[in-house]
Amino acid sequence: MKKSRITNGKITHNIMEKILVIIDKYSCSTAIWTAYKKHIFSISKNFQVELMIDENVNMDVLDGINDIGSSITTYSGTFGLYKKIATSPARKIYLPHILLVSTLSPLKLLKKELYLWLQGILPEESYLKNKSKARLKILSHIENYSLRMCSGITIVSNSMLGHINKKYGIKINNHLLIPCLSDLKYNTNIEKEHMSFVYVGGASEWQKIDLVLSEFKKIKEKNLDAKLDFISKDKDKITNMISDLPDNIKSSIKIYSINNRDDMEKSLSLYQYGFLFRDNIEVNNVSSPIKFCEYISCGIKPIISDHIGDYSLWVKNENLGIVCDHKSDINLDNIEISPLELVKKYDNYCSSIKSNSGFMKLFTLGNN
Repeated sequence: MKKSRITNGKITHNIMEKILVIIDKYSCSTAIWTAYKKHIFSISKNFQVELMIDENVNMDVLDGINDIGSSITTYSGTFGLYKKIATSPARKIYLPHILLVSTLSPLKLLKKELYLWLQGILPEESYLKNKSKARLKILSHIENYSLRMCSGITIVSNSMLGHINKKYGIKINNHLLIPCLSDLKYNTNIEKEHMSFVYVGGASEWQKIDLVLSEFKKIKEKNLDAKLDFISKDKDKITNMISDLPDNIKSSIKIYSINNRDDMEKSLSLYQYGFLFRDNIEVNNVSSPIKFCEYISCGIKPIISDHIGDYSLWVKNENLGIVCDHKSDINLDNIEISPLELVKKYDNYCSSIKSNSGFMKLFTLGNN
C-alpha cells in the first residue's frame, strides 16, 4: 500500500496512500454492490482504502463488506460528506456515479482528485424509463460537467469512450476498463447436450424474449431435436409468452429457476448455445451485460445481437458464436470453436482485465 508515481514509464512506490471510496444509497442494489465490491477489493491490493458510507444505508445490504479489510466511517448528508472528505488527508476519492462527482466537484479547490466508476449512461437510461426530454437534457449537462471534473474514470466498455467523445467532444485519456465479469466456471465433467439452447435472465420487455422465441422457432424448423430452456424467476411471464406457440415448439421449452452458484455452473455447463438480444439503442451500445460472460465462462456459444457493447465485435472477430441481425437465418454450422477453447479465450480476457496495476495506473496518472 504505497504511494505511486510513474518514472520512465514504470510505476514506483514511495509512501503509504489512502483512497476514499464513497458508498451512498444509489450504490447499494444487489447488482451494483456486487460489482462495486470487486472494484474495492482490487483497489485494496495496492492502496489503503477507507469506506465512507451514508448512515442511512442498511449495512445488511452490503454483503461481504467486512471481508474487504478497510476502515469504515459513516457520514450524514451532503454537508457531512463534504466535511469528512475535506478534513481527510486522502487526496483521491472514488465515486460510483456522476451525481456525486458534480456534487463534490468544489473539493477540487482543496486539491482533491475525483475518480468515477461510469457504470452506464445515466441520461439515456433515465429517458428510457421516464421519457422526459427535460430530464435527459439536465442529466446530460451534469454528466458532461462531471466527466470534465474527473481525474480518471473506470468504464464497462470501450464503446463508452466513443459515446463520450461523440456526445461531449471529450477524449478520456486516463481510463480503466472493467467490464462485468462472471465468476462461474465450466464443469468439464458434464457433457454438453446436443442442440441445447438457454436463456438466463428476466422477462422484461428490454430483454427481448420475443426475439429469443422467434429465433428459436426458426432454428427448430431446421433442427427438430433443438430444445430451449429458460433459467428465470419470471416463470409465469414466460409461460404466458409461449402459450400461443405451436405445440411442437412449446413442448421443446422448459422454464426453471436457480438460486445458488453451484447449481448455475452445473446447469450452464450442459448447454451449447445461449441467447442474448437487445434493441439497437445507445444504452445497449455501451453496455457490458454479465449474461454474456456467464455464457462463455461455462463454454456456451453466444447468439448475440450485433450492437451490444464491445461483445458483438469480439464474437464476430474471434468467431466465438453468432452475431444475429434478426433478418437472415442463424447458421449454426459456422461456429467451430469448442467449449474449452471458448473458456480459454474468456480466461485470457479476464487475465488482461484483472491486472493488479490497473487501479495503480488510474490513480497515478490522475496525479500527473
